[in-house]
Amino acid sequence: MIGLAELKGAVAAATKKPEADFHKLITVVYGDKGVGKSTAMTRFPKPFVIDFEDRLRTVTDSEGNGIPSVTCFDWKTAVDYVQALAKTTPVETGIETVCIDGIGTGFKLLRGDILKKYKVPHENEGVLAYGKGKGLIKDALEDWFTTLRTLTRQGYGVVITAHERSVEFTNNGVAFDRKVPLVSGDKSEYGWDAIKPFPDIVVHAYKTRGAHGPEHRMHLVGNELYEAMFSKQGVDSSKIADLTFSYANLKSAWDGE
Repeated sequence: MIGLAELKGAVAAATKKPEADFHKLITVVYGDKGVGKSTAMTRFPKPFVIDFEDRLRTVTDSEGNGIPSVTCFDWKTAVDYVQALAKTTPVETGIETVCIDGIGTGFKLLRGDILKKYKVPHENEGVLAYGKGKGLIKDALEDWFTTLRTLTRQGYGVVITAHERSVEFTNNGVAFDRKVPLVSGDKSEYGWDAIKPFPDIVVHAYKTRGAHGPEHRMHLVGNELYEAMFSKQGVDSSKIADLTFSYANLKSAWDGE
């Protein structure tokens, strides 16, 4: 008989982070428009893009070639592609990195499907009130990310892009304004809360002005440092890489070079 212990064991196995090469992990890259998230994503080895935003037609690889991709205008198509990939290996498909471009738009598609199914205008109304609607959406996100974790066990890397949003909060009476991944977009950001246990790496890409003009830079943190980095004072900044934004620098930082 399957009991609570077995269920907890299955959840723990699904979210356990493997020790693997950089391109065989789950990486989330988020930031404002125009910082180069999609370009950096397509520099990962042999990418295949599940594109929620239909914007990759102008993105090419380092040699100017188009990137293999599929545009998803509904959530089910994205689920079907990931489930199909989970039954394969990179040797069979010729794909090494599965790229998810625009998880926030994907969330909107998922939310829309559930609202349509239950014929309600909001996930906290009607039969979906009292948290039931958010629970259904979170469960669906967690299921999908569990399958994405399966891809890493098959030898694939997974990289996901998201826009950013600002969240104001106070800590010990001090006001902060932090940038967080934009998934559900509501005040609680329950979409990101549902999936943040899965990534191995969280990367915040941003623009700044350097000595020679505008620069695209990034903060690279292990996921276990994410909350500390954005919520607490006194974080050991030596553990937070602040680098010029590029795939090569991402890999070098992860590899400790």
